[in-house]
Amino acid sequence: MYVSVKSIDGKYLKHLMLSGCANPPNNPLLRRLESQELLASDWNTSKSRPRKYYRISEKGQDEVSKELKWRIEDLPEALPNDKGRIPLSDSIAELVLTVVFSIIAILLCSGILPIVFIIQNGDTEIRTLFSSSFLTSCIPAIAIMALFDVCEYVSKIKARRWTPFVCGLVIVSNLINMGITIYLINRPDLFSVEFTSFLQDIDWGSFDILRFMGTGGINAIIIFISIITVVCSLIGCGNALYKTFKNRA
Repeated sequence: MYVSVKSIDGKYLKHLMLSGCANPPNNPLLRRLESQELLASDWNTSKSRPRKYYRISEKGQDEVSKELKWRIEDLPEALPNDKGRIPLSDSIAELVLTVVFSIIAILLCSGILPIVFIIQNGDTEIRTLFSSSFLTSCIPAIAIMALFDVCEYVSKIKARRWTPFVCGLVIVSNLINMGITIYLINRPDLFSVEFTSFLQDIDWGSFDILRFMGTGGINAIIIFISIITVVCSLIGCGNALYKTFKNRA
């Protein structure tokens, strides 16, 4: 029998108490436990070869009871505080996607990459959706939004948890992105002249409000998109505040 010996051989005593044991009398561990009055023994001479049987004594049972009692040191080591942890993989993925899509958007707005858009209206072919002035104004706007987003994700990668600094960057980034997005979609030169003319020449019936797209008039669709943008940004700010305060609680 292989056992781990502690100062009072507690594990071995527990094993004996649970199952009982018959071992050769030359076992030094059993003799030591018997000398400490933790075990008691009896000889069985009913068979041709006498065998010595060991059983746990009252004193041994007391010692085992002490061993079985709950102790603070028996608890596993405390796990790290993960309440405010930011997964590293998420931050890296967000950073990579932001850089890649920002570069693609800038290349599209600058005309290096073509924007494939064709609408056939009788003999007329419309190939430009957005005006050149709008696309030009989008280039610095995209760069600014990407810059703040990159700062946000880098701070998350370095801190790896929700801190007041990270929370502040998230809020600033959300508010700047919200402001720039609302400014861009409300520009009067959002759509190209030919696309605006195409929309205005169509009889939309009860959906006549689409005639205002690109002309600077009040457009319910643009207002709806603006409201959605504001709501999403405020949710992002609120989520950052909640996670930061939850981490510090």
